[in-house]
Amino acid sequence: MRLRSLLIVAWLVLGAAPAWAAITWDTATANGNPTADTADSFTHTIGTGSNVYVGVCVTSNGTDGSGSIDVSSLTVNGSAATFRAASDTVSQGASVKTEYWDKVLGSTNGAVTVAVNVSANDRFRTTAFSLFGVDQTAPVGTAATTEVTSTSASVNVSSAVNEFVMSCLGVNMTSSAWTVGAGQTERWLNSTDINATAEQGSSEPGGATVTMSHSWTTVQYASLIAIPIKPASATVATPTLMLLGVGN
Repeated sequence: MRLRSLLIVAWLVLGAAPAWAAITWDTATANGNPTADTADSFTHTIGTGSNVYVGVCVTSNGTDGSGSIDVSSLTVNGSAATFRAASDTVSQGASVKTEYWDKVLGSTNGAVTVAVNVSANDRFRTTAFSLFGVDQTAPVGTAATTEVTSTSASVNVSSAVNEFVMSCLGVNMTSSAWTVGAGQTERWLNSTDINATAEQGSSEPGGATVTMSHSWTTVQYASLIAIPIKPASATVATPTLMLLGVGN
């Protein structure tokens, strides 16, 4: 009977081990700002799901003589988003800049407004995407960034199993044939010439180290950001057992 009790206790301990919800992709919405100004807004529609996360990638080009353009504020559904990372080719002698912002939205589904303000007039372009199953308290890990003058860009991201790694690329428009690396899924490609850049996003399942890479045809300025996104804890129901004969 004592062995039986020990087996039951072990089963309960193992059954209470942490579990994680699966992060699932929802959708992306791209919006180009055709007029060189400092503000733009658009609607992103979230599907049906819980533990909602919205990531936002903004790419500017400083094409109006003002050098690097900074995002001065960004809101999602009327609330301030959080700045996570920036990659700027100013170190390469250009001003293609990509920024990454995000917002957790709990159980919010349906249409939300994404509003962006930047530091100087520019025809900047913005892409918002949504995921389900994301940790609402600490949704992301440490971002990795790079700025290049090349035909490719890549970064190594410290991540973990069950995480979801996203990348955002901004590259000079005069390149073409943008591709993503092995194991990555392209999530968007904005290649209509609005701000003399193209933007590409991709995802890959998490692991100890995840390489996120993008390539194109001719040597161009490019800025790349990749970030690991963390899953929400899954609710685990522990069954109630009647232990008979414990201690006998």
